[in-house]
Amino acid sequence: MVDIDRNKRIIKILDEKSLSAVSSWAIWDEKVFEETKSKLIIHKNKLCWNDKLTSNLETKINPDYMFIALNVAERGISQKFDKYSNFHDYNSLSNDWKCALTVRNTSLIGAYMTDIIKYFPESKASVVYKSLFPTNGVVSDKNKKIYDKSMDLFQSEIDIVDPKKIIVFGEEAKKILNHSLKNGRIHLDDSVEVIGITHYASATNNSKKTLQKRFTGASDDDTTNGKFTWVTVKDFVNMNF
Repeated sequence: MVDIDRNKRIIKILDEKSLSAVSSWAIWDEKVFEETKSKLIIHKNKLCWNDKLTSNLETKINPDYMFIALNVAERGISQKFDKYSNFHDYNSLSNDWKCALTVRNTSLIGAYMTDIIKYFPESKASVVYKSLFPTNGVVSDKNKKIYDKSMDLFQSEIDIVDPKKIIVFGEEAKKILNHSLKNGRIHLDDSVEVIGITHYASATNNSKKTLQKRFTGASDDDTTNGKFTWVTVKDFVNMNF
């Protein structure tokens, strides 16, 4: 059952703190996908966040789930941080349609979506990680302000949204979340469950189907992307990446 009052409160606080500029919700226009008898057509120009999605937003979101990716991709142009535009990039280079396809028809529709590193446009995850942690997981002096600001904003998102389950996209995002929990920079309630999965940008058609099956609880023998297992925060912190 949708908790409208809770959802309204979350939306209001995110807007007040300008966090809607660095986040979004796992909701896309239904016109993004067009199914024919022979294939699924992707209309990337329909990916962008729009007024239709904003309308009655409190009835559509599911803050019990939170997606965490690494950072926004660099498109070679001035990066815009419009309200809820993250994960809804219709640029021809964007892979956000894969995220929409992965989540489509699953219980994860409406989940909160954010990046663990804020305002750091870069398309190569390895560059982001090495810029922040050049040696042995120690934050670089050069980018310490970026890391600290990112963690402050990310902790605010966690406190506001209060998710029950967190899905982390990609190895670098998992490493940073793991590191930040270990050093006490980020705090999660012990009841929260976490899972790390392959980033949707690198997913093939088969692996997208695999992820969909796992999220919906269907049986699947394909272990290409690793076993789908939720772990406690404590167990996640004790992992080594």
